[in-house]
Amino acid sequence: MNNYLKSELYRIIHSRGIYMFVGLCTAAVLFLEVMLAIFPTQYTTTEFAFSSMFSNVQLIMMLCVALVSVVFAEEFKNHTLKNSVAYGLSRSEIFFGRLFTELFVALIAFTIVIGAYIAGGYLLLADSGSMYLNELITGMTGAVPILILCVVFTHSLYYIIDKETTIAVVWAIVIAVIPKVLALLGTKVKIAAAIADWMPWYIISDVSFNQKTGAYTLGWLTNEGLMRCILVGIIGSVICYIIGLMAFKRKEIK
Repeated sequence: MNNYLKSELYRIIHSRGIYMFVGLCTAAVLFLEVMLAIFPTQYTTTEFAFSSMFSNVQLIMMLCVALVSVVFAEEFKNHTLKNSVAYGLSRSEIFFGRLFTELFVALIAFTIVIGAYIAGGYLLLADSGSMYLNELITGMTGAVPILILCVVFTHSLYYIIDKETTIAVVWAIVIAVIPKVLALLGTKVKIAAAIADWMPWYIISDVSFNQKTGAYTLGWLTNEGLMRCILVGIIGSVICYIIGLMAFKRKEIK
């Protein structure tokens, strides 16, 4: 297992795909701040920039699909997975090893992009105070269980479905479309609304702003919200992991 993890990390480190992915994500967030600096308005502040980040964690959730795609490197399509099996590794080891690599790379990428965004904010924009930086850091940290779930779910889909387009469609339906349908039904059926409240998409979209105090309230950082976030993240990840591993054990490797 240790040798497999080392080989996976070596492959990623020497892959241009991950550097392009992190570079594009970093460039995208810095571009937003550069535009705010070039065209000054009332929003040319760290408050606006930082709140835009923790108010749109759904975008980071969607990037989990791209990250897993980069790390997975179309292994089924290129028929290279059979080499790992032929080497004597069990499917459980392969499944866990690749997931570990994805989570490790996600952590590094997440830290780099958020770090660059914070640095860019202070270099280019008016400082609104440390409270918004604290909200950004705590908000992103609190959303980690949901982001891990997104990585595990995407990882499992890659071992169930061969086509990346289909994977993206299934991911969008399960993560985004179904919660919205449940929320819509929730206006008439209470149980549907209750279920929607426990869906990852809505857990990390619960953001409110108090105009009097100028403070943001992140629903997933409240006592109830944090418990919900952690439970959904852990239970959802375990379920996705088990389903993905079972499917992989039955899958024919060509």
